[in-house]
Amino acid sequence: MADKKISQLTNLPVADGVDLLVIVDQTGLDETKNITVSQLMGSPGPIGSDAADTGTFTALELATGPQVDEISTDPNLGTNDDVLPTQYAIKQYVDTAVADVSSAILNPVHVSGDSTASIGDVVLVDTGSGDVTITMNITPKGRITVKKISPDGNQVTIVPESGTIDGNPSVNLLTQFESLSFVTDTTNYYIV
Repeated sequence: MADKKISQLTNLPVADGVDLLVIVDQTGLDETKNITVSQLMGSPGPIGSDAADTGTFTALELATGPQVDEISTDPNLGTNDDVLPTQYAIKQYVDTAVADVSSAILNPVHVSGDSTASIGDVVLVDTGSGDVTITMNITPKGRITVKKISPDGNQVTIVPESGTIDGNPSVNLLTQFESLSFVTDTTNYYIV
């Protein structure tokens, strides 16, 4: 007997091991109906498009709304209603968004010796013991502020991990309470 849709089911004798669901009539007629995977794949309704010969879905169509015909691992997500992102793609998207937000949060850091600054740091430098070099991480995109807080004659030298600062290899802070803010595009730093 050829496969039938659920709406066409009567008593279907099928081989053991291929039944998906067995329905036993409780009305006293002692009639059993078997439902197989192939019958479900060809069933009408909002399940989706399928290839009848192989039983594989080509699209998932919801009862209302858009038809999903692609699953994507792209962490940029996009704005297409017919693409369903994977859990990993969503996690990457959220992680990137959180990193972007956290780079806007300021993190005051007191240093008195050579140090590395990360995105979001406000580096408060005490040069009372001598000159201090601050190396700025180049990634991710974001902002770093460096301020000299001590009244001595020593200097703060600020260098990027790679690239330049407004075209220069470094900049210096020489006087107490002098500060500079920098943004990076992950290639170079710029004073803002």
